Amino acid sequence: MRVKIRAPTRLHFALCDLGRASPFAIGGVGLGITNPRIEIWCQPGSGAVELLNTSVSWKREIAQLISDLNSHVDTSSVDLTVSSSVPAHCGFGSHTVLALGLIEAVGLTLDKGWTRDFIVAQSGRGGTSGVGIQTYFCGGLAYDFGRSSRPEHFLPSSAIVPASRSVLGPPIAWPSNWIILLALVKGKRVYGKEERKFFRENTPVTKEEAMETIVSIHHGLLPAIISQDLRILSESLRDLHQVGFKATELRNQSSKVRQLYSTVAANHIACGMSSFGPLVYAIVDRSDRSSINLFNRVSEELGVVAQVKTTASTGREVSCIG
Repeated sequence: MRVKIRAPTRLHFALCDLGRASPFAIGGVGLGITNPRIEIWCQPGSGAVELLNTSVSWKREIAQLISDLNSHVDTSSVDLTVSSSVPAHCGFGSHTVLALGLIEAVGLTLDKGWTRDFIVAQSGRGGTSGVGIQTYFCGGLAYDFGRSSRPEHFLPSSAIVPASRSVLGPPIAWPSNWIILLALVKGKRVYGKEERKFFRENTPVTKEEAMETIVSIHHGLLPAIISQDLRILSESLRDLHQVGFKATELRNQSSKVRQLYSTVAANHIACGMSSFGPLVYAIVDRSDRSSINLFNRVSEELGVVAQVKTTASTGREVSCIG
């Protein structure tokens, strides 16, 4: 059987409690988006791996995933092809998408009946926030309240094995008339040792900062989306970027990233920086030409590297042939 998986990327709006201010640690909120995306093909073969149209080499990451899978299946019995236009370490969650998609594709091709829990555990992702996992499988708005077990140290998802599962929030519909504008300008790409160092040096935040972040998310961002109120969403995202860990992430970015965000935010447009950046997003009504034009103009003035207009995703698409 030949399997094809079209997997969406995601935006990560913010982490919730990095200050031990509540009974549940960390948590997060984000959104699955239709573009850019990663496509993975898997079929019976001889262990070949091919990368197509990739803006970054995934050879090392794919090799590690395949090596880990070899304790469960013989990966030399399948061929893999990965096609991706997603830049790595920019705020798209591309590594999570790659890991989940590759593992699921291999399992389906070999008819292993792997559960979602197995796929997630094998991926090694979701240790800090479950947003990327939720958006991979379900798309749309994703948020989790965190875990009841408090970690001794706060670390990125790639560097922690959670002692307990995230408590996931119920589904919230994303407004169909909202579109998402994306822009990459030159900025820092924080990952690996630098990302772990950043967490060590900037967490925990104070309890007051953690509570302000929680309020901005749970009594600002989420009800703004439910009520389709872009004004309140804009104010809530602005508040998120002015306090705690999110503010520190933004200060760590390049002057161009900070300028793009601050200029768009100053015009009362719902916007933010995804994860560590440098990806900046804006959320607008599809009929709001003024905001769309402003976002595009400022991005171009700052030397935009990539620009995308996208919508909320519905999760990965799986096709099985034969």
